[in-house]
Amino acid sequence: MKRNRRSISTYVLIASLFIAAVSIPYLFAQITAGDETVFSGFLINPLDGNTYLAKLYQGWRGEWRYTLPYSAEPGQGAYVFLFYLGLGHLARWTGIPLLATFHLARLVGAAVLTLAVYHFCVRPLPDTVRKVGFYLLALFGSGLGWLAAPFGGFTPDLWVPEAYPFLSAYATPHFSLGLAILLLLLYDAVAIANHDVQSLWSGEKRGALLRTVLLAFFLAIVNPFGVVIALVALGGLALWDLWAAWRSMTKKETGSESDRVRWPGSWVALGAVTLGGAPYLLYSFWALNSEPVLAGWTAQNITPSPPVLDLLIALLPVLLPAIGGVLLAVRTGERRTRLLAAWLILGFLLLYLPLNLQRRLMTGLFIPVVGLAGVYFAHLRSLRPRLGNLIMNICLILALPSNLVLISAHFSGVREHPGMIYLERGEAQALEWIETNTPSRALVLATPEMGMYIPAHTGRRVIYGHPFETVNASQEKESVTRFFSGELPDPAGFLAQRQIDYIFYGPREQALGALPEIPGLRVVYQNGGVTVYAVGQD
Repeated sequence: MKRNRRSISTYVLIASLFIAAVSIPYLFAQITAGDETVFSGFLINPLDGNTYLAKLYQGWRGEWRYTLPYSAEPGQGAYVFLFYLGLGHLARWTGIPLLATFHLARLVGAAVLTLAVYHFCVRPLPDTVRKVGFYLLALFGSGLGWLAAPFGGFTPDLWVPEAYPFLSAYATPHFSLGLAILLLLLYDAVAIANHDVQSLWSGEKRGALLRTVLLAFFLAIVNPFGVVIALVALGGLALWDLWAAWRSMTKKETGSESDRVRWPGSWVALGAVTLGGAPYLLYSFWALNSEPVLAGWTAQNITPSPPVLDLLIALLPVLLPAIGGVLLAVRTGERRTRLLAAWLILGFLLLYLPLNLQRRLMTGLFIPVVGLAGVYFAHLRSLRPRLGNLIMNICLILALPSNLVLISAHFSGVREHPGMIYLERGEAQALEWIETNTPSRALVLATPEMGMYIPAHTGRRVIYGHPFETVNASQEKESVTRFFSGELPDPAGFLAQRQIDYIFYGPREQALGALPEIPGLRVVYQNGGVTVYAVGQD
């Protein structure tokens, strides 16, 4: 009993360290902001981070139909991004600030992820594996990007957060919570697949089926790409089981096997995930491709997969023992191992299909790698314990530095207060004024970088603010830049044609040039180096 308690305490300590590690850099960035700057709340990919905050803002405003705040014409919108809209509603009901709500959700997702990783990756392993060390590897592990970085390499383990548990928890709530739901879903799906179809209708099994349907539904809302991954992995397992069942039936027909052929439940698990996740997945696909403004965003929302060599570096060294796990999956009938092998092989192939959103399909890719490595560690340790321990220790030592390098870079980088993650105090105060004193549907003209912040902090629309979520992004960015640099031949006509309500003119805009002389502009706010002009209003 004492040993079990000590073991549980160790896992709780590791989970607590995990949550602390994905929290402390943000606290440091907040503390070091000083009096002249304001931390915007994002360390990884602030461009996308601010769009998530803008989605929360729409929910806080009471909306469930998402429209593009980064485009001058928002369109009719659709019921997509319900997770972030729902968080915005929650922020309004509780009175918690939007940014705090975002990070609280991220940390809740991180906590659930520590449990999901334990149940899916660690708990099924035999006691011959040093589970505590493997838990550390699964939560904190990454690739060899830290070795490539000094030579100019920038591999996915340094910038693709959805692929790794640590980076998922470090970046956003939909990555951390989505990955946790995916693992819990697959945990139940494997339990279903381990029974034949005929025995799945007992009360206990029906509960697992219902839970799988519900988890797939919530996963579709939180992170729809997770549903695609689940369907691919379970589809591969179902085909594998079908082949095995056919072989078994063939042997029976030839008289080499007398037992009745039992058809596995992997097809039922696949059906449960399809029933729960496919309807909203299909609706989202239809909405994002049929509503004109959202379709314009979808057409330019291209996220290609990294080069194959970069991906391999980002999965080493754990990928090497994982290959051994794939070979064991071929030899063994253990369905969790086969699921992991199907996920890794089909998931890798999926990344290089001619799709716009290739990289998004890297969701959780480190999980089958580390899971299969665990299978290999268990097998090797049963044969040669010292060698098994040595290889796992080497993997653990080599797989940790990439995340340490990333965090160290953030600790050193925030001291410079870069404009992509810090607002000047005057800019933050001007945004507060805009939020309080302008119509909620106002259109604001600002530089591209400031356009990233305005929808997130005020809910107001901008001409340009994001390379994907601004429709016709390259043209809009050029027009905004030319306006503030004085290169537009008719700036007054531009304001009238685009029906701009306000001009934000702060340090970033001043760096491009002096504001053109335009009749009819009125100063409605001026403080802290920022002036806000009203356009054509009395």
